[in-house]
Amino acid sequence: FDLSPARAAVLDRERTVALLLLFDFVAVLAFGIFLGGRVLVSPLERLTRAVQATAARGFAGEADLPPPEGPLELARLTTAFGDMLTRLRAQQVELTTQLAALER
Repeated sequence: FDLSPARAAVLDRERTVALLLLFDFVAVLAFGIFLGGRVLVSPLERLTRAVQATAARGFAGEADLPPPEGPLELARLTTAFGDMLTRLRAQQVELTTQLAALER
């Protein structure tokens, strides 16, 4: 009784299953990287562009910060930048007022 063909068939199926598992792993990893990029990088890029635009205007006018979104850390970062810009504008108004008073 020869089991060689059965063993060869089992080994062939094991290789096929291993290759399918490897392909599935790579596909899930690629999807995770893509999704992570959209969830993390996209809100961070929008925040970066908004902060750069605000800095280029010299903090004049309202900040066009995106609404806090994404993971909690990014939402907190957006809120912190908004708070910082509010304080900077208030200080700028106060300094302008003090300078005007000194020039009188």
